[in-house]
Amino acid sequence: MLPRTRCSPRKSSPRVELAPRRREGRPCRPRPFRPGRGGQRRAVVLCNSLVYGHGRGMAHDSVQIPALARQARASGVVRYVEAGRNIWSTVHIDDIADLYLRALTDASAGSFYFVENGEASFADISASLASALGLGPAESWDADTAVAYWGHELALYVLASNSRVRSRGARLGWRPAHPSVLDWIERDCLCQSHRTVEII
Repeated sequence: MLPRTRCSPRKSSPRVELAPRRREGRPCRPRPFRPGRGGQRRAVVLCNSLVYGHGRGMAHDSVQIPALARQARASGVVRYVEAGRNIWSTVHIDDIADLYLRALTDASAGSFYFVENGEASFADISASLASALGLGPAESWDADTAVAYWGHELALYVLASNSRVRSRGARLGWRPAHPSVLDWIERDCLCQSHRTVEII
């Protein structure tokens, strides 16, 4: 079973003093936020969900699906954590790029957008990956085994967690054009051979 945490409200929390970060022996001090030239600076935040697609920059991989694929190639079995019912919102990398371009020109200052074009459970993602790789059915790992292989953070906070959001990108005229993560895994994510998988 996954560990459960229980939070209880407290009347007051102890003050936490953070040590200053240092670089080259000198303390790093936060710089005040100042307007840009002409007294204007426009901040927009885009919060991506699980990213899939073929990367076009120096770093081709994201986090979740490549981790599942590497483990599957090493063992011959795609694994998910526990029942795999945990769900993440997802978005294709090229659709993200389109929204970033729109945000640069059309988003108002102080805007915050979640970025997604659907969602899928890790059990379904694993099943699609197993089909694409030509492997047998995906199988469950208990939490302890997953932690032993992937480490605590990746196993529990990424591959066994839920992260579900709804995008407001449509307010900028954004319409995701790429297939769902499950369709992409089965149709587009693999090269000629599963030995040369390239997954973001």
